[in-house]
Order: sequence, then C-alpha cells, then structure tokens
Amino acid sequence: MKVFHVLASSLFFVARSVFGYTAEEREAVLVEMIDGPGFPRLEAWNRMPPKMLKSIMTMYFTALGEDAFEYFDAKDIEIIFAAVSAVNNCELCLSFHGMVMTQHEADPEDIKEIVAGGLPKDPAMRKLVIASKYALAHKGIFLPREKLHLASMGIEGEKLVELNFLVGFMSAMNMNYIHLISNGLELEPMLQQSGPFADTVYAKEEGEL
Repeated sequence: MKVFHVLASSLFFVARSVFGYTAEEREAVLVEMIDGPGFPRLEAWNRMPPKMLKSIMTMYFTALGEDAFEYFDAKDIEIIFAAVSAVNNCELCLSFHGMVMTQHEADPEDIKEIVAGGLPKDPAMRKLVIASKYALAHKGIFLPREKLHLASMGIEGEKLVELNFLVGFMSAMNMNYIHLISNGLELEPMLQQSGPFADTVYAKEEGEL
C-alpha cells in the first residue's frame, strides 16, 4: 500500500510538472464555469489551461452582467460582439454570438447580415454595427468625421468609451479562438450551422442526412 501511495504521488507530480494542473482541476473548472451556467462542453474549453478558461469565462459573464455598463445592455453587447467577430472573422465567436442574438429576439435576417459582415436593417442594431466597425478600423482611434457620424447616432463621450472597450474586449477573445482554430480546433456541428460558413463549407450535399 505504501508503494502504491508513493507511485500515485509520483504520477501526480509528473502530471503537474508537465501540464501545471491536474485532470481533476480542469474538470472542476468545467463544472463551475461551463456546466453551471448551462454552456455546452465545446472542445475549445479543453484547449486552454483551466485557470485561463476560468478567467475568460469570468470576464465574459461580468461583461454581460446587468450593471456592467452604463450605456449598453446584454442585447447591445451581443450585437457588438457579433459585429466585431465578423470583422475579425472569428468563426467560433461569430457562430456563438449569432446563436445568442436569436435569444434576444433579433430578426433572423438582421442576424444573418451581421454574420456576413454587413449592416442590419434594424436602426438600433445598425448603429452599433457601424460604431463597432469604426472602432476596429483604426484600433480605437476615431477620425473627425467618424466621430461626427457617431455623435449623430447618439454614440459619443462616455458611451463611445464603453463601446470602444467592448470592441477591444471581443477582439482579444477573437484572437484566442482564432489561434486555437489555426492550431487544429474543429467546431462542433451546432456552431457550424450558425456561423459564416453554414451555407458554404458546411452546406449538406444533396442526399446527405
């Protein structure tokens, strides 16, 4: 029995020295941050160290919290996140936020337009997408006429500060998942059918189930 404990301790040490964490620690984070809020178990979650995953999900939940921002609610933020993900062409984020926008009763055609990188017809959504594109164009710097245009839509001052942060926040998320995809991460079918390649790369051939 003593030999068994020594061997187990050695294996625990080796696991920690190679990965910096154990399988049990990863599972605990998955249960807390993924299962708890009701997220699906995506392969992407397994491609990050558990502490990083916990930090990312904590930041995401905080950003969508009821009192996180003065000028934007959860629906607004999802539109911004989707618009940013479309510009950066982050397939995972764009697919996910495209799905979430349906929960906010957004028009399916407007969602499809945002996912395709265009401008939705809904006036409120359109303003947010335009503003997000401006924020990305010069990495947070707004040219004089861009600021005048945004001000005419009611996006200026502190509201523009918040929007600029949200755009940068989602861009960081995009960088993470684009990196994972570039290193072999495959998206689950549920995401494939909601993303930018649903009608092309993932389109079912005639006769396929």
